[in-house]
Amino acid sequence: MLPPVVGLFFIAVKPQVGIAVAIFWFVEAARRGGGREVVKVFAPIAVALAAPLAVFGWWPLRFQQEIGL
Repeated sequence: MLPPVVGLFFIAVKPQVGIAVAIFWFVEAARRGGGREVVKVFAPIAVALAAPLAVFGWWPLRFQQEIGL
């Protein structure tokens, strides 16, 4: 129903279920247009997932630290 560029944002919400769809879209993009098409499809979600790391740093390493109040 949705193009892969938009659909990737929805399957990122529940990646355990959507990883197979993402792999399928990756293979289809590679088959359809090569590396250029893969970048075109996956760049928006890659930027959206990398933006918090750029702003907050690698926060998973500090996940269990207490918050000083």
